[in-house]
Amino acid sequence: MIIGTLAALYLVLEAGFDLFREHPTWMYREGLMRKIVIVLLYADTLLLFIAGFIGAISFFIKGHIWKPVTKGIIINIILWFVSAGLILFTFAF
Repeated sequence: MIIGTLAALYLVLEAGFDLFREHPTWMYREGLMRKIVIVLLYADTLLLFIAGFIGAISFFIKGHIWKPVTKGIIINIILWFVSAGLILFTFAF
């Protein structure tokens, strides 16, 4: 869980810097749906980092909140895999 949390932090920092500082041209193009999807994916990665951080801290201080947080993270990752599979399946046929 700690490795995943650090990976989410890396993605949030690198993707945020890349999206909003180095290559902001996507914000000025037409089409609202792509912008919404990009911002939602970025926000989801940020929320994954926050949930992983809270879950790790709770685990190490012997709290009880880490169990539902970990289940939520697992469900979120499964949904990412399912949506990626559906996208690949859609483009394959």
